[in-house]
Amino acid sequence: MSTPSRSLGRGLGSLLGRSVGPLQSSAKPAYPTMPSGGLLLIPIDKIKQNPYQPREVFDVEKLQELAASIRVHGIIEPLVVSKTAEGGDGYELISGERRLRAAGLAGLTEVPVILKDVSRRDKLEIAIIENVQREDLNPIERAKSYDRLMTEFRYTQEDVAKRVGKSRESVANTLRLLKLPMKIQEYIQSGKLTEGHAKILLGIAEPAKQVEYAEIILRDRLTVRQLSDSVSTGRSSVSKIGQQKPRNPNVSVLENNIRSALGTKVAIVGTESSGKIIIDYYSAEDLRGIVDKIAGK
Repeated sequence: MSTPSRSLGRGLGSLLGRSVGPLQSSAKPAYPTMPSGGLLLIPIDKIKQNPYQPREVFDVEKLQELAASIRVHGIIEPLVVSKTAEGGDGYELISGERRLRAAGLAGLTEVPVILKDVSRRDKLEIAIIENVQREDLNPIERAKSYDRLMTEFRYTQEDVAKRVGKSRESVANTLRLLKLPMKIQEYIQSGKLTEGHAKILLGIAEPAKQVEYAEIILRDRLTVRQLSDSVSTGRSSVSKIGQQKPRNPNVSVLENNIRSALGTKVAIVGTESSGKIIIDYYSAEDLRGIVDKIAGK
């Protein structure tokens, strides 16, 4: 299978073929039914979930809030569906699962939709792009979404970055989260650990040690800064992470400046007068990019 050659950088508008305007689901008249791109009202029980939905976690409290809003204002933005492969009167959701779930909680029996005829690839892209643009995905869901685009469609990191409107460095860093032990991934997915904590844990070579640090982060409520200081100075004992002396702030500023300039994890071990700089890279592509930045290319 060859790498897709069509143009990159499409947003939801180009994938759906039109912009989506405001729409009240409580309006009395039915919307005109059209083969593709038209608006219509269809029963909720006729809509199947999107098999490519990247979201795995739905916040129940936020769904209840959305349901309350729908009861008052209706559905402002229609869902996007396609006909099921089996035909008949069934539909498959492309975009809008939160709205669909909330509509059910709000007691609606029908929802406004846009009917589109799209490919399997576009269904996955639309679902991912919608969630990424709205920042509805947690870091692990986002990483799995990027990985799926690369696995199923043989996209490069650069391709994915252009598809979702992120930098290649951002995509690469997010994908690295999938290298963490499953226990840590679950902590990230549940919101117990932040993406900032996770990126620092990736700098620890041993999975068992990563988990050990993660447990201490939760137990002692360590900040990202405290964890970063511990890993950067190479402390062998994790039992006193929260008690260590603060670093020289000038060294931390320099470290952050280098990290921002190179777009990767950087650690300065030592003092302002002597020490070493550790620069992490995770692929040949990363290494070339870092070298080019240092060389000013």
